Amino acid sequence: MFFAAADNKTSSEITLYKSVPRGIKPDVTATVEDDDLLKILTGRVNPQRLFMMGRVRVKGNIMLLQKLNGLWNEFQKLGKTPELPLIVDIMLDDPMIPGLKSEAMVIDCVQRLPRVPEFAKDAPGYHQLDITDKSGKVVSTWTLDLREKQNFTRGPPKKGAAQPDSKLTFEDVEFAKVVLMKTTFQSALASGLAKFEGPETTRKQYEKLFTTPTSLKPKL
Repeated sequence: MFFAAADNKTSSEITLYKSVPRGIKPDVTATVEDDDLLKILTGRVNPQRLFMMGRVRVKGNIMLLQKLNGLWNEFQKLGKTPELPLIVDIMLDDPMIPGLKSEAMVIDCVQRLPRVPEFAKDAPGYHQLDITDKSGKVVSTWTLDLREKQNFTRGPPKKGAAQPDSKLTFEDVEFAKVVLMKTTFQSALASGLAKFEGPETTRKQYEKLFTTPTSLKPKL
């Protein structure tokens, strides 16, 4: 079970955090399965339909939830989240592996892809990303597909494809630190916690990807 709260009462800004509401009584509480919430946020299903089916349970002022859903729909229409369809594809098709910090960081990189269009232009192809544990064992593999999907996909390049155009290997925690800009890609390569095989142009584009900020500021 996972708890999340949105608070716009105790400060002038909306605060989101992972826990039950802190020191305040919630005006409304919604209980929903993880997959259903994802479908609601991405417009795949009408939340009122799920409510009528009993798959969304509400305690408190249901009008607040309807207003929040309306605001979310309007926000998406503004076109300020070009990466959202890319994130949806991953979340629906490639479930996250528990315990790996790199999983959330891949999502962060997906957010940056539309902001670094030169990556696909200068380095089209299949770019493999291997994540290892502290012992060096590969525990997760992704492919940055800049030839067809323009997105990250789980696993090595699709069956039948040529060898990857580049291969990047990262220790799990070090990858998180680089994406969060707690350290640099160059430092990770120098320390041996990251290894890169491929053209210099691709390495430079990874450097841009890792230093392009997003609106999210996750913590380790």
